[in-house]
Amino acid sequence: MSNGFLFWYERDWSPQLAAERIGGLEAAGLSLAHPQTGRITAISSEEDTLGEQIDVDRATLLQHAAVEADATFSFQYWIGQDIDVFCTIERLAPDRVVQRLYLDGLTVDQQRFIVGAVVDQIRASARSTCGLVIDQTGGSDSEDWDAVVAGSPGSVTVRANVVGIPNSLASKHPELHHEPSVRLGDLVVYDPDGLLPATPSA
Repeated sequence: MSNGFLFWYERDWSPQLAAERIGGLEAAGLSLAHPQTGRITAISSEEDTLGEQIDVDRATLLQHAAVEADATFSFQYWIGQDIDVFCTIERLAPDRVVQRLYLDGLTVDQQRFIVGAVVDQIRASARSTCGLVIDQTGGSDSEDWDAVVAGSPGSVTVRANVVGIPNSLASKHPELHHEPSVRLGDLVVYDPDGLLPATPSA
């Protein structure tokens, strides 16, 4: 089990792209609807109901996932009857968002399933992706990954398992250059533990 996370950064976020990304993850096996009850649930960010589940329909969830009216939106995916993946979509700038998938309580195999689903989406349509950070245990949560991906100066001092940054920023991080890396769209992805699947998931 872990308190890990996966941060997926994208440009040009729109209602259409939000629907495409969520639909792609659904097709890969991350269900918006609970497998037994069929409920689709957003997570409240209001002070008096913070963290509570709110029943929504799929169309409403997709509308909020565009994060046009609010800066953040949280909801649940399901990969089993008792296994959920908490997701927050946050607009970091007018042209940039991050999808934060929290891997709390997932086994290594369940984590790899989530990673494979996301990486498959990036491989299928990589143009908008501008960053990827995966930490299986959450040990690097003190690092400001939003700033790293945005190109802010400074070294990465606490490593996540996977750090993917735009090729144009790679020269700013010589501390990563000794690590094995692969290209994923416009990203240079440092993956010393070989966490990324080499081929698309079945």
